[in-house]
Amino acid sequence: MVFFPYDESWYSTELMLLWAFSSIKYYRKNPPNLENLFDIPKSLNLQSPMQILENFWNEEKQKESPSFFKAFFKTIRKEFFLCTTLLLVVYMLYLVQIIAIYFIADYLSDDTSSIWYGVILACIFIIASVFEAFFKINMHFKSSLLLSKTKSLIALIISKKSLKLSNIALSDSNDKGKIINVMITDMEMLELMFSTLSFLCIPIILICYIIVLIWLFGPIGLIGIGVSIFHLPFIIWISQKSSNHTLNASKIGDERVKSIQNLIYGIKIIKLYGWELPLLNVIKSLRSKEIDFHRKSKLLYSGLSSFGLSGSLLAIFITASVQVACGYSLEAKKIFMLSFFTFITHMLTAYLSIQGLMLIFSFLDNMNRIKDILLLPEFESYLDQEKTDFAIELENSSFGWKKDKKLENDKNYDENTKLIEEDQEVPVVLKDISIKVSKGELVIVIGQVGSGKSSLFLALLSELVQLSGHIKISGSIAFSSEDPWILSKTFKENIVLDKNFDPELYSLALSSCDLNEDLAILKNGDSTLIGENGITLSGGQRARLCLARCVYSNADIMFLDDPLSAVDADVANHLFFDCIQKVLKNKTIILATNQIHFLQHADKILIFDKGSISFYGTFTEFQQFEGKNLSNISPKQTNEKNKEIEFSREGFIEKLENVHEEEISDIQWIKALWDYTYIGIKSVNMYILIIFLVLSICYDISSIGSYYFLAYWSGESEQNQGKYYLIYAGILLACYFFSAFRFLPIFNLYLNSSDKVHENSIRGLALTQSVYFDTHNSGQAITRFSKDIGVIDGPLQLNIVNFITYFLSVLFFIIVTIIIIPINAGAFFISIILWWFLLKYLIKIIVKLRDIELISRDPIISLLVQLINNLSSVRCFNYQQAFENECIENANLFFRASLTLNVFLRFVQLYFQIIIISLLALNAIIIVVFKSSFSTELGAFSIASTAMIMCSISAIPRIIVDLNCNAASVEKLAELANLHPEGILIESQEFIISHGKIVFENIFMRYQPQLNLALNGLSFVINAKEKVGIVGRTGSGKSSILQVLFRLVNPESGSVYIDGQDYMKAGLHQLRSQMSVIPQTLALFIGSVKYNLDPLCQHTDEEILLVLKEVELLDYVEGHEKGIDSLVLKEINFSAGQKQLLCLARAVLRKNKIVMMDEATSNVDNETDRIVQEVIKKKFDQCTMLIIAHRLRTIIDCDKIIVIDKGQCGEIGKPVEIIKNENSLFRMLVESTGNEESSFLISEIMKKSEKMHGDDN
Repeated sequence: MVFFPYDESWYSTELMLLWAFSSIKYYRKNPPNLENLFDIPKSLNLQSPMQILENFWNEEKQKESPSFFKAFFKTIRKEFFLCTTLLLVVYMLYLVQIIAIYFIADYLSDDTSSIWYGVILACIFIIASVFEAFFKINMHFKSSLLLSKTKSLIALIISKKSLKLSNIALSDSNDKGKIINVMITDMEMLELMFSTLSFLCIPIILICYIIVLIWLFGPIGLIGIGVSIFHLPFIIWISQKSSNHTLNASKIGDERVKSIQNLIYGIKIIKLYGWELPLLNVIKSLRSKEIDFHRKSKLLYSGLSSFGLSGSLLAIFITASVQVACGYSLEAKKIFMLSFFTFITHMLTAYLSIQGLMLIFSFLDNMNRIKDILLLPEFESYLDQEKTDFAIELENSSFGWKKDKKLENDKNYDENTKLIEEDQEVPVVLKDISIKVSKGELVIVIGQVGSGKSSLFLALLSELVQLSGHIKISGSIAFSSEDPWILSKTFKENIVLDKNFDPELYSLALSSCDLNEDLAILKNGDSTLIGENGITLSGGQRARLCLARCVYSNADIMFLDDPLSAVDADVANHLFFDCIQKVLKNKTIILATNQIHFLQHADKILIFDKGSISFYGTFTEFQQFEGKNLSNISPKQTNEKNKEIEFSREGFIEKLENVHEEEISDIQWIKALWDYTYIGIKSVNMYILIIFLVLSICYDISSIGSYYFLAYWSGESEQNQGKYYLIYAGILLACYFFSAFRFLPIFNLYLNSSDKVHENSIRGLALTQSVYFDTHNSGQAITRFSKDIGVIDGPLQLNIVNFITYFLSVLFFIIVTIIIIPINAGAFFISIILWWFLLKYLIKIIVKLRDIELISRDPIISLLVQLINNLSSVRCFNYQQAFENECIENANLFFRASLTLNVFLRFVQLYFQIIIISLLALNAIIIVVFKSSFSTELGAFSIASTAMIMCSISAIPRIIVDLNCNAASVEKLAELANLHPEGILIESQEFIISHGKIVFENIFMRYQPQLNLALNGLSFVINAKEKVGIVGRTGSGKSSILQVLFRLVNPESGSVYIDGQDYMKAGLHQLRSQMSVIPQTLALFIGSVKYNLDPLCQHTDEEILLVLKEVELLDYVEGHEKGIDSLVLKEINFSAGQKQLLCLARAVLRKNKIVMMDEATSNVDNETDRIVQEVIKKKFDQCTMLIIAHRLRTIIDCDKIIVIDKGQCGEIGKPVEIIKNENSLFRMLVESTGNEESSFLISEIMKKSEKMHGDDN
């Protein structure tokens, strides 16, 4: 950290930002990074205001209607009123400058005035300008610090509240979404909060300015304010219309992003079915509607801009006209006073008042949303943790969710157990649970999906509502959840957490959970950073890491929610026998699993059925249990969330180590902006840009000309007043015309650019190789099309337009001052060089700090998301304080980044103004000293023009920094547009699959050039209509066959023939549209049931209804009002089994000759499995079927078995033939499932063989 002497410095140092001088040299040699930011001064420390905010909020909570706004405002009121006072001082200094110009103009018109009088006036003007610059920048600096402090405090109080939230509060996905949305969206809205400072100052400023106007013009001076008030209805109407169009664009944008989520999350299914283009067309249609609303909004924005300066000119014109009509003369000094005061009062009355009111209401809405979060119910433990003879004791205990919460959102929800007792106020999840678990016992919990296994763990952790009974737990607890909790830290930190490091225990945890092999090939070993939510880990690796954490915790009681389902049979055996039974042998363990071959090793067996206990006892008692039929309990190996990607270990390592190696790149932002502009030029015309520049130049000329003409008019006789009225009216109309239409061409150009950038990016992403989605975060891709598209649709366009506007304004005012005083040319040349050097010297530091400030926000959000999604685990491991400390650390990091950025950004803005103030001083001194060389009008106009440069120039550095950051969004989207496409979709050569014979000849395939081979000379033949089971250990290459067959990854060498045709000569969509896949990943899209089955609209409603009837979903779908037009996830919801049946219906509807199943029934209940098997026998009997199996029961009745071993065909043959060979790979796989399961499999295979022989005879 770099020492920041904020507390030790004088206020004069703060005003002139002298701190930056000592740090510029340091940051030039040592570019800013997360480690060398300014430290936080004691007076700006977050700890004290956080405590104050919590105290005020606790007071508010005691009231009947608590207000977080009041508590928050009391906390920051001193800083807020200081910023408001500084702004008032700035406006008062504006007033002093304007009055000084008035007296300078009076001095220039009076030949008898002393030169020293003029010099004194010039000095007053200069001093007021200097202090105005100092106080304005200081106000912005303090406002920025207060804004950063506000964001940090709100982030902290929400994070602290989240640590206390009950699982019940988070069971409503709306509440969970509200917390995340407040942290992302509403926190950004807070940036507008300090725009309300101007609104609060409006009454005082207007009173002062009105007094001066009446002093100069009498009651006539109030006419300008009347004209401004006259503009209000038009401004309000246009603002409302524009806001409506923006809101509509936002709604369409939400639909577009949802469609993109459909595309990205279901990309493999979409590619397998060849559905990319229709989905892209849907997205393109939504984007066109969104752009149309943006276009309408921008059209109104252009009209609204004409009420700005042009509106003030109208007010000046009417006031001046009435002045002349009433017989008063127009004096130059009064004209300039009128121009300045009317412009400021017009902007305050017509714009800031409306904007301020809108922002205040928006800010209050934000505060109310935060209040709703802070009032959510908190966690309360109902556990009795007194020491007892038993480790766990439940007596007649029932548990449920809070009243009116929809259990459909719970993964353990079962419709049959929703209301076991109708008189209960709370839906019951577990009913009348009575068990006693002795210390050191291993209890295995089994049951169907949704029977209540995971709910039992939540109940034991006090995360449900206890409806009745009593629960006692004696000892400390560790919890391995079904969805593993992974921190964005190192392997070691994930296991150790915040406990003291014990080398022996740590080594034992690694070895018992089979993690040593994973860590041995890591460059940084257990110090390797893991990506967010463990994105770089497979499901098995995440599960083993969480199990290792439990081992290291050395807790008395272990709750293990199905850690064995994410690994293959060998690893599962290692975890069970070496870890659970050996290392944890003295621990009390509750293990949920459906791998029933482990039951014989349990001390107790607990079977759940529809939220109730159907059996609890020893294995001996279980064997005598009448209801021990376990046919409905399917051992699952992997699920949708944790399916292992069959990359080589080197591929996993590469992804893992690259996650945290991304650094902030020095983006060529000017090139990116030009590329963005050029895209629009190509889609429209180069003349559009020229028209915009011409209109902008004409506007600046007419607006500057209006001020000059007023000065000229004031010096002329009263004989030609009618002609002057007409000329000024013409100039005024020109201003209205040019200001209303100058932005239309440029907005049209850039909206076309945005539309094309979006189209190119989403098309590039959709049509790239599927391996891209295995190595990149899907959330980041969605961010490109939400946040980054939002940037190029809004802030980027406005910043480009503002930069051009400010630049042209400064340029023309410079030209005017040079024309009036030619010596200014040399001074401006020197100033421009100084500005250039200042920007060149500091812009890289500022841009780097801006990037760091943006990046420093991410850990706050990601940590909160981790917390909300894993709250039960966080509480179980008593990690709340560590999480709170990390939240404070992240908030401090953000505050430090914001502090450092603001010091340098305000420094550049200040000294930009200091340079122009030097010119202003030179200009004023020349005019007052050589007043005989200038007319009163030109002298005053020159000073006023230089003052206008000072107003505009300070905004340019900020806009340049914002443009630099905005250009990053263009660059990121361009990266997606330039992704390498996976191949040609349609070839000219015909390719038809008529029978379904498949031949693999010596196939070699790797996912990326630097990775090991996934398929290593694979060869086999599958005849038409054969049903083939494909098995092998995890990582052997089973799923790689699907990747190659559907050309998700092309083979490196070798050939694949389908019905004798080289499939590489087919277009991707020609190939994929003639094959079907029934995946394990249950991908449904946001849309109707009909759209989910047939997005290409190739089938009639009758065909779709018939298919739904065949998969036994017709009654359920038609039970909803809209039938097949019901919207999935909105108007109709499907269980996991029903989703699988929908995926099966897709395959049936396509009527293809080749069908591939990727362990499609591993996670469904017995009834769903029955339907699937019946449909397969009935509808796919004339098809070639390939069944990739992790669960061997799935493929024992296949015609042929292919065993994949190390990317090769290890064995191929009929099941009965290869099972007889005790040394065969298939026999080894069968025996690895355990004695009971292997005996069952061998018996079934032999029975089917005997039956087939009997049928043949």
